[in-house]
Amino acid sequence: MAKNSMLDFDLGSRVFPISTASKEAQKLFDLGLNWCFGFNQEEGLACFKAAAALDPQCAMLHWGIAYAAGPFYNMPWCDFGEIEASECTAFCRGHIDKALALSGSATALEMALIEALAQRIQKSHPVSQAEFDRWDDAYADAMRKINEEFPDNLDVMAFFAEAMMTRTPWHLWDVEKGCPTPGADTIEAITVCERAITLADQLGAPQ
Repeated sequence: MAKNSMLDFDLGSRVFPISTASKEAQKLFDLGLNWCFGFNQEEGLACFKAAAALDPQCAMLHWGIAYAAGPFYNMPWCDFGEIEASECTAFCRGHIDKALALSGSATALEMALIEALAQRIQKSHPVSQAEFDRWDDAYADAMRKINEEFPDNLDVMAFFAEAMMTRTPWHLWDVEKGCPTPGADTIEAITVCERAITLADQLGAPQ
């Protein structure tokens, strides 16, 4: 998709202000994030890359690239092949390191999100599944702390819920027993989502 046509899509009016002086980069970031929230990481990644080309010194644009290219609920670490895992860890960790290096002018929330994502992809090479699982746990724990620090931020709630769900993808609920799968953060994720919906309704925020 050509860069100019990316902004033709209307994915809603939700905005996540970041530390960039480029209005187009901000628009592309918002579009990329909304694509990711809609489980279209490929388009989200394309938007973040286009935004980073406009403002390569913006830490959050490199965060966005790593976030979109990394694991998520429909593509957790356990579904990566050896080559995919090798490419993903190297690519994502590279952009996380760029984000960390450029974070001097980042806001407190931006810095926290960058540091949290560094827990999801801790090394630039594949590790054992057990260690990948520990990365997922560490990312969810980091997002839990951010949610406590920024309790009324709807985007943080979305990131936190996704982090919890991706710890145990497709194993959130035991259908036969009618209860959460042991070890899953199902109830906490539901609580966060319900609070986010209630808060969004109160604020009249787009959903």
